[in-house]
Amino acid sequence: MNFFLDWYDYKTNFTFHECISDTRWPTVPIACRGQTLKYPNSDSPLAFYLPSKPANETSGNRKKNRKSGKPLMEITNQKEGIFGVRESGIYLIHLNIIIVDETQTHSLGISVNNQTVLSCPKGGFRCPHLNSEGSYKYRICVIDGVLEINAEDQLQIKTMEKDTMVRFEQNRKSQFKAVLLHTMPSKTRT
Repeated sequence: MNFFLDWYDYKTNFTFHECISDTRWPTVPIACRGQTLKYPNSDSPLAFYLPSKPANETSGNRKKNRKSGKPLMEITNQKEGIFGVRESGIYLIHLNIIIVDETQTHSLGISVNNQTVLSCPKGGFRCPHLNSEGSYKYRICVIDGVLEINAEDQLQIKTMEKDTMVRFEQNRKSQFKAVLLHTMPSKTRT
């Protein structure tokens, strides 16, 4: 997992500007001081999350040939935010992120091999932590789903509409996780 402050330094990026266009990424999101990123195009990948290493596995429920400490997914293309899956199986996928959207129309999705398979409800849920009474500007997008994923499949988090703005928060408010529930042999989809 990675957060806004790991990518942007306030002294370097925001001393003279409230917002900057970040040309390091193909979609050129607009980064602002309030730890927000605005994606001008729909179908833009959020390329800021990194897989974390799992804790040492001591239970006998994993394949013996699987190396402990290796992530189940790896970044195969950082600029496009593509996660490559290392092991075929049934996965529980979880995304939690704040959408900044007073219209309650923006959404995010999770794609497998460039096909959206999960998305949060339009606009997400009202965030009581950030909104003043009666405000719906900050909404929480929560995506949970169980997917069959093959080794070498590619996962991405993408915007569903143009001008989607997200806010990165630490302390469990911004996270992307994948939990392997059951291993299975690789197969070809029909």
